[in-house]
Amino acid sequence: MAITKCEHGHFFDSGKYDTCPFCKKEQPKDSDFRNQVTVSAYQMTGELEGQVDRETVWLQNAGKRVGNEDAKTVGIYSRFTGNDFVTGWLVCTKGEERGRDYRLHYGFNRIGRGLMMDVCILEDEMISRNTHCSVVYEHRRNEFSLVPEGGCLTYYQGEILKEPVKLKNGDRFVIGETELEFIAFCREEIRWEDES
Repeated sequence: MAITKCEHGHFFDSGKYDTCPFCKKEQPKDSDFRNQVTVSAYQMTGELEGQVDRETVWLQNAGKRVGNEDAKTVGIYSRFTGNDFVTGWLVCTKGEERGRDYRLHYGFNRIGRGLMMDVCILEDEMISRNTHCSVVYEHRRNEFSLVPEGGCLTYYQGEILKEPVKLKNGDRFVIGETELEFIAFCREEIRWEDES
């Protein structure tokens, strides 16, 4: 990876782009979109923080009161604002992406084929591009739920999922032609809020 700064102050990987993609909106050189998954603002740290031209509202501003009621909604992913603590994982056990793992965070983890999804499964064309289903971590109860979305078929324990169900460590579910196993990090007495 070769990070380059363009004349307008954007940072980009010159190994994948000939010119700044933020200025030109051009497509990557190669067709490997796996490495093109969007990194959300709360994951960015170090020297690039505050220097990247994004429309995303930074979480450090979440606690500040804005006088405009039309202001953007800001998601809170943990009590430790600005951190993206892992809460669990999904592991692909069957399908085109067998053996791949996907990290889960606080709140809604949207699953789909689109690059904007929290869990992006590109190789299974039977999965909806935008939010096929979601895995939700609720920190107050320290538990996970599997939530069906948008009329897409999700199978849990061999049955079509019609309403949210509580996930337990080791549970498996199927979307499209992909089977995913859920592995919890936050469980029983383990939770990030207990750590200082």
